[in-house]
Amino acid sequence: MMKKRILSTAVLWAMLIVALMCFKTRGCWVLLIVASALTQYEFYKLLQRAEYKPLTPLGIVCGIAMQVQRSLNPSESLVVVAVIIACCAFAKRSMRVVRESLLPTILGVMYVPFMFMFSIIFADEMQTLHKILPDTSLCTLLLLIAVIKFSDVGGMCFGSMFGRHKLAPDFSPNKTLEGLIGGVIASIAVGLVIFFPFKNFLIPSLTLRHVILLSGILSIIAVLGDLVESTIKRMAGVKDSGNIVPGIGGMFDLTDSLILALPIGIFYIKYIVL
Repeated sequence: MMKKRILSTAVLWAMLIVALMCFKTRGCWVLLIVASALTQYEFYKLLQRAEYKPLTPLGIVCGIAMQVQRSLNPSESLVVVAVIIACCAFAKRSMRVVRESLLPTILGVMYVPFMFMFSIIFADEMQTLHKILPDTSLCTLLLLIAVIKFSDVGGMCFGSMFGRHKLAPDFSPNKTLEGLIGGVIASIAVGLVIFFPFKNFLIPSLTLRHVILLSGILSIIAVLGDLVESTIKRMAGVKDSGNIVPGIGGMFDLTDSLILALPIGIFYIKYIVL
């Protein structure tokens, strides 16, 4: 299992780097939309196992439309989508459909594509508002992703070796306080490893102090994202959200830590670094 996980991780990072090198902003945009749609699909499948009945095709189409369009900002898009979903649910003229489908469908849009939208428009905002080149924005985004994902690796390694004190046993029995600390250490270490050789490719005002602080913050928020997914999986009675990624599970298992942490990293850069 560990060998499959390591191989899958290496392949996924290679795909991400190649896509960014070859297709720049467009490649990142496409990858994020695909990851978002697959994550949202698995999110809805888990809710179905938990005896809800989200309007899966409608929710996914609305999620993709939110990310493809460029006229509305994330909050405006969410308002429009919520109205569309409400109209479609009430058009069934069934209390059962509204009770079982309306809120789960909107929740899937809010928790997945809405959160991914901030990453998709990041490069555009940086160029428009701060005159930062798209390549620089993408390299900075890649730093954020690496810091978040390697907190998973650090948490798993430290937790398996030193884990003694349960972090949140009701939601995720395998997570420990020692794993949380290990994740923070791993995130900071990865942030430093990337920062020193590649700082000329990052946003200029992103200093060493910012990288250390941001890495620690994001590693903790990443755990919160893991706990959210673990809770939903426990409600559904499954171990993995899917089997699309060997050794890891489903796409939701891959993106769970990014969903909450990546927008916070972007907010930190927008409102503190710049």
